Amino acid sequence: MRTAVAIVVAAAAVAGYVALLYLFFMYLWPAFPPWLALIAFIAVAAFAIGSPIYGLYRAAEVLQRRPGDADARPRPPHSH
Repeated sequence: MRTAVAIVVAAAAVAGYVALLYLFFMYLWPAFPPWLALIAFIAVAAFAIGSPIYGLYRAAEVLQRRPGDADARPRPPHSH
């Protein structure tokens, strides 16, 4: 059940992201002067690259094991 909810939330987030980008480029982009278009292009590129990386970083923080967990400490190598 949690997987289905996560898939629906992720799909909605992606759909919203694509819709906002489409609206931005269809209606706002043509009105920008060239210098502002360059700044906006760099900002949109940084956001498009950085947001998934930041999301993965946050997910990794959430999924890390707690320090009190039995498996949290690395085990010493087994020697014979």
